[in-house]
Amino acid sequence: MLKDFSRRTIRANKRKNIIYLNNPKVGCSTIKSNLWQAISPRTYDRETDVHDLEASPFRTAIRYLGWAEAANIFTFVRNPYTRLVSGYLDKIAGNRKDVWRWFSKRYGLSDDAEVSFDAFVELIHADRPERLDPHWKPQHLNLMYPFIRPNFVGHLESMDQDLPKVFARFLEVEGGEIEKRAPHGTGARKKASSFFDNSETVSRVRELYATDFDYFGYSRDLDQMKRAGTMSEFHQHPHTRLGLLVRLRNADDRDEKLGIIDEIEKLSGPGQDKFTQNWILFEKLRLSRGDRSAFARLKEENLEHIEDGFGFLRRMSGDLPAARPAGAMAR
Repeated sequence: MLKDFSRRTIRANKRKNIIYLNNPKVGCSTIKSNLWQAISPRTYDRETDVHDLEASPFRTAIRYLGWAEAANIFTFVRNPYTRLVSGYLDKIAGNRKDVWRWFSKRYGLSDDAEVSFDAFVELIHADRPERLDPHWKPQHLNLMYPFIRPNFVGHLESMDQDLPKVFARFLEVEGGEIEKRAPHGTGARKKASSFFDNSETVSRVRELYATDFDYFGYSRDLDQMKRAGTMSEFHQHPHTRLGLLVRLRNADDRDEKLGIIDEIEKLSGPGQDKFTQNWILFEKLRLSRGDRSAFARLKEENLEHIEDGFGFLRRMSGDLPAARPAGAMAR
C-alpha cells in the first residue's frame, strides 16, 4: 500500500525541502509544470511530459524521505461534483485509452460500450472506494488525509491566487503568472450543473464523496459547486506520522515495525479517521500473519471494524462470519 501511494502521490524534492501531493483531476499538470520550472529550470522544457517520473526533479519512493518530517507539504483539492464530471468526460466519455481498458474490464463492459454519466456514477458508487481509479477516487484517499496533513491545502477554483502563495512561501519565488497546462481539460466547471438532474445520482455522489465535502469545506449544495472550499491557509507543523511511515518502510525487524505501528496509533488517538483506523489494523494483521494464534486473536477482537472496513482490510483478514447479505460489497 505504501509503495503504491508514494508512486501515485508523492512528488518530493529534498534540495528545496518541498513535497507536492499529486491529486488527479485537480490541475496536477499545471502544478507539476510550474513546480518543475521553479525547482529545476535548466531541466525543464515546454515539451516535457510533466508526468515523466524518470526525467523530473521529484522523488516518489517513500524510503528516501527521511527528511520529510520537516518538509513543506502542499496539495490542491477540488469540488467533488466538478472533479467527478471532469474525470467522466476525460476518461469515460472522451479519452478512452489506459483508464478505459481498466474500467471496462473491472465492470464487465465491452470495448465499445457507451456509459452515461448516471450509469458511471452507479458503477463506482457500488465499488469499494479505495479500489476506484485515482481520477475519481475520493480525494482524501488519494492524499491519505488527514493521516498526512499538508502545510497548505489549495483549491483548484482559486489556483491563480493559491499557487503563487505556495511558491512565495515555500520556494521564495515571487510574482509571475502561472503557466497553465491542461492536456486533459474538459471545461467541467461550466458544464457540471447539467449532469446532476437525476436525484439518485446526486445522492450517490454525496454519499461517495461525503468525507471530501466535510474535510475540504465544500458545500453539498449544487448551486454552490463553483465556489472554493475553506482551507487555503498555511499551517506550520512537523509531519511526524509521515516520518514514522518512512521508518516503517525502512525497518527490517517485525517487532520494530509493530512498535512503529503502535507509535502511529498513539499519535492518531481514539478519534482517528476511518482510513487511518483501517490501515493501522491492516498493518497489525499483516505483521502478525507468521503467528497464527496472534493473527486469530487480533482478528477476533476487531471483527466489527473489519466487517465495516475497507476492502483491503477484509482481504487481509480472510474469511469472516456471514454478517452481510450475500453479494453485498464492502465499502
